[in-house]
Amino acid sequence: MVKKLLFSTLMFLSPLLAVAAEDIFRVVAVVNSTVITSQDLNERYELILRQLPKDLPEAEKNLLRRKTLNALIDEEIKVQYAKKLGLTVPQGAIKERLDLLTNRNENFKSIVKGLEHAAEQQIKNDILWQKVIERRIQSRVSISTEEIDRLIESLLRGSETTEREISQIFVPIGDKKEEVQLKQRMEQVYNRLKEGANFKTMAQAFSADNNASKGGYLGWFSQGELSPVLESALKDLPISGFTKPLRSAAGWHILRVENMRKRQLVNTEPTEQVYLIQLSMLLPEDNKSEARDKFKNLAKQSRRLATLEDILRKIEDEEAFKGSGELGWMNTTDVPSFLGKAVKNLWPGQTSKIIEHEGSLYMIYLASKRKKLPEKLELYRERVRERLIGSRVELMARKFTRDLRRKAFIDIKL
Repeated sequence: MVKKLLFSTLMFLSPLLAVAAEDIFRVVAVVNSTVITSQDLNERYELILRQLPKDLPEAEKNLLRRKTLNALIDEEIKVQYAKKLGLTVPQGAIKERLDLLTNRNENFKSIVKGLEHAAEQQIKNDILWQKVIERRIQSRVSISTEEIDRLIESLLRGSETTEREISQIFVPIGDKKEEVQLKQRMEQVYNRLKEGANFKTMAQAFSADNNASKGGYLGWFSQGELSPVLESALKDLPISGFTKPLRSAAGWHILRVENMRKRQLVNTEPTEQVYLIQLSMLLPEDNKSEARDKFKNLAKQSRRLATLEDILRKIEDEEAFKGSGELGWMNTTDVPSFLGKAVKNLWPGQTSKIIEHEGSLYMIYLASKRKKLPEKLELYRERVRERLIGSRVELMARKFTRDLRRKAFIDIKL
């Protein structure tokens, strides 16, 4: 009787199970020869949704779902290209990234609970794409020192600059036929922000750049580091203010000012440095004349670097010559004043006259000269270089993705 009841129950439920299975495996998109199922979409959508406020309006959920499907399509195109290149991701790299995310976010485990496979798949695909960027894009990007210095020169006009801490919601430009749709979407986002929607949440839901997961946070920027159209919109914006949708060459932006500060500009004047080698001798109180003659003879032989180095090795154990040797790189302003004038008039490869000072004799060999930029300017230059390279790589990666998408067969069935 029990078996009959169980069989009858299964017979009753089987159509429902079939419908559920059919929904899970329903194809929502085809990318070349690969399908994206409803389950793939639902898991990724749920993964994103868990990181957003629970009261997200239905209209925004629908937009988010469409954005998620579009992201999955792009991801599949990238994965297929990576496989053509023979790229793979070791399991250890995925675990390392998972551990990093867990350490950064104490809620990460609860976010991915039940969706571990979807999270791992996204991480794996992200790593694969990064390998493609390194192989196919990053190596093609070069920023000359002249280009960096021209930008720095324009940034450092005046005595101080305003720096802004910025977040953004960004949607890249795809095909021209999408232009109107993208503009409308950004206007909807802008209207929601005016109504009081949280900027970070909106960026996580709708932004399409690498900073979306961080709520669109970009960091600190000096005046002139952004494109003119963005700079102009930010000019009179207060802290917590955000722009209207802005169109740049890359796409549509909404920028928000998180904070502002005034910064003194770094000194751009290079410092002259010299590399010095010193031959020196203490004059004994009882026989200064003989010591002077000995030093003059050594100095005469030391007009060439190779000979000077030989002499320094021979006398290194003599107490009278203990001040001799390489002084290394020094700012010309740090050279002792009694040697300064002699060093100033030397060219690389030349030796000074013999200088007597406070009971010692000196002869200086100038090995080399250089102009050294201030350390703060070097750090600033590196920051500008990283920004320029990052921006250029991101632009090229987006163009590369668009090109791959144009060549792919895509059939959206949602």
